[in-house]
Amino acid sequence: MSKNIAVIMKELGNIYASADPDSGEYANAGDAERAQLLVDKLRDAINHVQEQHVKLSSDSTYLQTNKKVLENSQDMLAEQIDDLEQTNGALAITQFLWARYSYQAALQAGNQLLSQSLLDYMR
Repeated sequence: MSKNIAVIMKELGNIYASADPDSGEYANAGDAERAQLLVDKLRDAINHVQEQHVKLSSDSTYLQTNKKVLENSQDMLAEQIDDLEQTNGALAITQFLWARYSYQAALQAGNQLLSQSLLDYMR
């Protein structure tokens, strides 16, 4: 697109250079219409460049926001992994043994209740 703008600018320069500086009249009869067409093309090209600039700017903002979100997620996940991997061995074993002891106590209590009620039904 910038190549087209450069070509248009060069052609406009040639047209305006051939015009009479005192009267402002063009050297050829069709130069005024040609100059207006080139100005319109130039205006369209500038509008296209501006639209692309706005699109790239919004895409850039979107990517920067996503980058921040992903970096925050990475930090949180790394922290969670550290919490899981860096467990206190003594505390984990103590909690496991306490849970096993409680489970076995509950089983024994249940077994005593069931065995007594089963005997009561058999009598």
